[in-house]
Amino acid sequence: YYDPYTAFENYNKIIVPETLQIDIDKFLKDHDYSRAGIKDTIYGKILEMAKKNNTEAAYEKAELVCNGCYYKSGIKTLKEKAAFDECKGKASIESYNYFLNKYGRSEYGGEIKLLLDSKYFEKAVNENTISSMNNFINICPKSAWTDRAVEIRDSLALPSESLTYIKVKKYVENYPKSKYSAGFMKEEPNLLYNE
Repeated sequence: YYDPYTAFENYNKIIVPETLQIDIDKFLKDHDYSRAGIKDTIYGKILEMAKKNNTEAAYEKAELVCNGCYYKSGIKTLKEKAAFDECKGKASIESYNYFLNKYGRSEYGGEIKLLLDSKYFEKAVNENTISSMNNFINICPKSAWTDRAVEIRDSLALPSESLTYIKVKKYVENYPKSKYSAGFMKEEPNLLYNE
């Protein structure tokens, strides 16, 4: 069993005295090796292992040992993609928030933001209360589902019993942008007169 991390650790423990460097380099060259080549081979195996696992944690571990390694520039992209895949697999508000906090500027950020908004809307609809809709509207004011949430909230807030001037006035004050507010405002004088 070959563990590239152990190999990397052991390689870094090797101290080559200056008096032996030329002899060691010659010996390695005679066998088609070099110290830099051995280190690159170990880095290659570390990257191979990370790709095999294909998780954010595996790429993070590979990134930690990378000090001037050849894969430094590409590992960030691989780690982001793995985190994106893991996040979509979990499909939870927590995983989407984690991704956006850690990789907010990622090319996948927009897609995750849409998925997060969708999850928040789904949660609000499942609760189906004025409060849950208001929370969604406050959390996701620019979401594709905000207008729908406003409609649901406004319909939930409609007075259910017979309309009175006070109920209508209170509704219009609380929900001035509701599609029902304009009609209620026209009814206010009649309701007041009738009362």
